[in-house]
Amino acid sequence: MRSVSRITGVSINTVTKLLVDAGEACAEYHDKTVRGVKAERIQCDEIWSFCYSK
Repeated sequence: MRSVSRITGVSINTVTKLLVDAGEACAEYHDKTVRGVKAERIQCDEIWSFCYSK
């Protein structure tokens, strides 16, 4: 975020606020539009490999 702040010339607090606002808007959109999805399998191998490598 610091690099975005430097490139755009705005405060890091502004960048943070915009990211939070975008995340909330995306979550609201997802909650309204994604309904009735039946999950038969969930694949978590990428998360595990990331945690394992750390």
